[in-house]
Amino acid sequence: RIDPDVRERTRETTQFAVAMYFSQESLATLHPSVRKLWRDGSQTRLLREASADVMDGYAMLHDVQGVPAAMLETHFDRKLVASGHRTLRYLTWLMAVTIGVFALVVGWLLLRLEKTWRARTASERRYRAVITQAQDTILLADVSQRSIPEVNPAAVSTLGYSEAELLFMSIEDLFVVTDGDTVRSVQPELHLAAAVDNSLQVRRKGQSLLGVEGLRPGADGRNPE
Repeated sequence: RIDPDVRERTRETTQFAVAMYFSQESLATLHPSVRKLWRDGSQTRLLREASADVMDGYAMLHDVQGVPAAMLETHFDRKLVASGHRTLRYLTWLMAVTIGVFALVVGWLLLRLEKTWRARTASERRYRAVITQAQDTILLADVSQRSIPEVNPAAVSTLGYSEAELLFMSIEDLFVVTDGDTVRSVQPELHLAAAVDNSLQVRRKGQSLLGVEGLRPGADGRNPE
């Protein structure tokens, strides 16, 4: 059973004229397909043509046990259905276009990323070749971490340390200046900026010193080489 207040609220809140039927017998005057909707219970909604301009709509209401309790009937302009179909087609088209544009943008970004990765890979290979084959001693120093992340074979040969030993050292372990008989560690970038008379040197294995001919910014503009 449906509360009478529920019936009235249903009629008052819908935008269309609504009729409600509360028994199969009350459907005797309606189309057979509507009576079948109540009898079979296989569907809950039905839409059929009443005339060239009007559509009839029916909806089954069930109680808490799932038993048919009422049939809701309404009538509306056929143009409303056509408008709904057009709107649905437009939304479908719009979604397809949106997905297509999104796929194109993602594809373009992936292509750009692949080209960038290939260019950086090629640049890194050239850099490695230059560093590895260079006859000069090259140490790549990370000023912010005070570490030496990379050395070339010439540095290993000239300074006498193994590559592992050099990578384990800090900048201050290697760079020194001599004040008379005193050898002290320095921060090379600050020492060069101060333009002092003491020459910057590198401590070789066995404590011998080697003069530094030049210090320049690394590829990132910050870390000296």
